[in-house]
Amino acid sequence: MLSWLKKQVFRLSADNGERSPTTRVKRRIPDGSWIYPHPAEVLLAEAERPRLMQALWENCPLSADMFDVLWLAPLRGLAEQAQALPLMSGTYGRLGGLLDAMLSVSVCAVRLSKSHLLPPGAPPEEQAAQSSAWCTAIYYVALFSLSGELGAYQGEMRTGKSWFPTVSMPSDAYRFRHDATAANGGWRLMMAGRLLPPLALRWLAQWPSVLQTLLSSLAEGATGGIVSVIIDDAWEKCGVSGEKCQILPGVAASSDATIPQHADNYSVEHPVSTKADSEIEKQNTHYNNKPDENLNLTVNTLSGEGLISALPAVGGAEDNEPQDVDAQHNTDIDTLSILDSQLFPVPDDKAPDGRQPGQIFFDWLAENIYSDALSVNEKTGIAHVVSHFLFLKTPECFFRYLSSSHIGLDKSVLQQSFEDCAYHHTRNGKGIYTYRIYDNPDKEGRYEKISGYMIPVNLFPTCKDRLVNSSLFISPNN
Repeated sequence: MLSWLKKQVFRLSADNGERSPTTRVKRRIPDGSWIYPHPAEVLLAEAERPRLMQALWENCPLSADMFDVLWLAPLRGLAEQAQALPLMSGTYGRLGGLLDAMLSVSVCAVRLSKSHLLPPGAPPEEQAAQSSAWCTAIYYVALFSLSGELGAYQGEMRTGKSWFPTVSMPSDAYRFRHDATAANGGWRLMMAGRLLPPLALRWLAQWPSVLQTLLSSLAEGATGGIVSVIIDDAWEKCGVSGEKCQILPGVAASSDATIPQHADNYSVEHPVSTKADSEIEKQNTHYNNKPDENLNLTVNTLSGEGLISALPAVGGAEDNEPQDVDAQHNTDIDTLSILDSQLFPVPDDKAPDGRQPGQIFFDWLAENIYSDALSVNEKTGIAHVVSHFLFLKTPECFFRYLSSSHIGLDKSVLQQSFEDCAYHHTRNGKGIYTYRIYDNPDKEGRYEKISGYMIPVNLFPTCKDRLVNSSLFISPNN
């Protein structure tokens, strides 16, 4: 799946450096009342979804292999079950809107989780050790927060068999109707129990509070706590309002209501019927059980678009050395590395010249600062001068390097190698420091806590003219 994502994001033409056209499947429905199903790889490649997939990867604290196994696997399952179903609310009240909303809320929640240190009130070392687990739990809760809507749809396939979106993807062309009276019936918890990888649950079980929060949040009606606050905020920012989604204008809120499948509500990849007789009746309705032999697929091409980075912004710091700040060491690297080694073989990460990945990363950092490819002391940057140190925000710095270099190295392996090189300042065995980044240079009002490494600026002799003035936006987290 990751190789597919890279092709969506980085496919360039060998002739002129422009992005090569990507293949899209155009649905061609014989009588206009059926929608042809597609696998997750096709569904997640449509419209703006590759942008959201890239944002999800850039904000994931796990390695590439673990991202594929722990994050993408349940997303693929939900995508294949949601197919082209709409979300009966607002801007997502269109064909395919439910999957769009699921993906948007998931990305937003993961980004919002970075502004919280979990569990609240725990020592910094404990928060650092659990950070990846909490981020994964929040992603799961966000991903499945709208999955209960699948239980409000009843589907029919061209073969005459019923399709239940909460159970599986359709095996043939399908149509559907919305039943506003259908009860949720614990669909979220059921689908999460079926789609979440057992490996993920065993990993999260190392921290009972994380697993308990996940299960409580997935259960219907669970409210309260910082995770609920994050999910509610993500819903609001993504334009999803209320636990009970509103029916689209013009669609009756009765058990016989159907979704008018208007083509102007969806992209050209999903041509649908505008006929009133394309709806599915509630009961005792005879369907055409003879599949049309003329069903076919045509392939169109569409030029890919450049993807924007979803990495959150960071800011600068005061003219003082790092002291009296919360030392946070990313101790979850050990746990994640063990999990990685159980899943995947560890390749030889040395470069042909014998340099370790951490050394190559540091050289990349110095070269990009010198060439101004990497901004310093800008609020939207990842590098800031703090007195005689360069504050380097983590884990964004590693994701930036991996994204720009397009190498297949795991983030956790790269980070461990960098720490082993000992370029950064440490105190009492701790090498990650917490600062506050403010919205204004007066360092007043709203701020966000960020963590990063403190690297002496004298290790960048070629960049000394660019690492003189301290940034104006960050201060120690006293």
